[in-house]
Amino acid sequence: MGTLNDHTGVQENNGGRIVKEITISKLAINVFAVFATLIIFALFLAAWKMLWNMPYKRGILKQTYLFILLSFPVHELIHALGFWLFGNIPWSKIKFGFVPKLVAFYANPLYPLSKTAYLWSGALPGLTIGIVPLLLGFIIGSMPLSFIGLISVMASTGDLFVIWTLRGVASNQSVLEHADQCHFSIIEKS
Repeated sequence: MGTLNDHTGVQENNGGRIVKEITISKLAINVFAVFATLIIFALFLAAWKMLWNMPYKRGILKQTYLFILLSFPVHELIHALGFWLFGNIPWSKIKFGFVPKLVAFYANPLYPLSKTAYLWSGALPGLTIGIVPLLLGFIIGSMPLSFIGLISVMASTGDLFVIWTLRGVASNQSVLEHADQCHFSIIEKS
């Protein structure tokens, strides 16, 4: 896999050369997340009422708050599972942390991943603890299960923004994520 940079703890080129640096504004991610969340929530409420002819239950937050709190670190563990599963990154080379000023957990691979592996790793939490329980809750008529899925989908809007931003990366290139910032190095094999 190459050697780690002593200063950053990150493998910077993995036998390739950096061909592009991409920095995403945290403000842009947050603005996108707010609007996407409002739209997703409105669509959810309308669809729930149409499908089940039941209003939104006001006590739903009390029923699901423990899962919501646990879902944030679990979300990052699922990203790490994706790094391991799709990118073959050893668990020992995945950095976990918490940024107090952002009140955010993170999982960060210390090595580049192929574009495909990175995109699937980015989408995995939104699919597994978002879309699946949301749809299953709709199918069986479980508001708590749907609401848990909804919260996870809304929490994945930042991941969706990153995936959209990286859509122009060539399939033969790799993505190196920098842990404490919204910055990516795009690497091409030499």
